[in-house]
Amino acid sequence: MPQRVTISAGPRKLRAELGKSLHTGKQSGLIIIESGGRETRVGITAALDCPEPEMKPGKQITLVANVGNVSVTAPGEARQTGRAGDVIFVLNRATSTQLRGRILDGQRVEIVQ
Repeated sequence: MPQRVTISAGPRKLRAELGKSLHTGKQSGLIIIESGGRETRVGITAALDCPEPEMKPGKQITLVANVGNVSVTAPGEARQTGRAGDVIFVLNRATSTQLRGRILDGQRVEIVQ
């Protein structure tokens, strides 16, 4: 249920304290308002609206290695969850080697050094 807080006139100071992540896409915390020598604490729960990860462990992907003007691809498997731009561990299925790569899209990961 929403809570309404009325603050008196004069200088105010706001700060936020975040609690532990609830592992449900929500974050709990407090907004602390200081005004006229008094402190008011308001509990909050923020819903985090993040898109689903593009990579999940076990997903079959294409590994891309770029060296100069040469581009090589190999079959791979994601070992971690991530979104475009994230660096995750991947497995080169042809050599059974674990590597690090940056997610390009939902199907391709570029190997990084």
